[in-house]
Amino acid sequence: MHSSFYRITKRDVALDDELKSRVIAAQYTLNELGPAWQNEVSNSHFSMPENILLMYSTESPWGLLADKDLVMTDYSVVRSTLQVNNPERKPNWTGLYYDI
Repeated sequence: MHSSFYRITKRDVALDDELKSRVIAAQYTLNELGPAWQNEVSNSHFSMPENILLMYSTESPWGLLADKDLVMTDYSVVRSTLQVNNPERKPNWTGLYYDI
């Protein structure tokens, strides 16, 4: 089983206490609930506007395999969750995409 944490540091993003708290809460949630969800979905993840993705997967350590220069906010799944693109913060579906 893999629980991956993948972060690309942006120079303009401070790793302050609030961000650390969100990352810890997301990781804790994945560690606790990921095993229960593994029979329902292929993986579970949290994405954050700071170009952070935390993922629980039994198949692949995606965070360790992803390109170090990947900007996840450039792609539809994460981009559609950003407040600038979804100011009312409504749930939404994205189109199909191929994850290299």
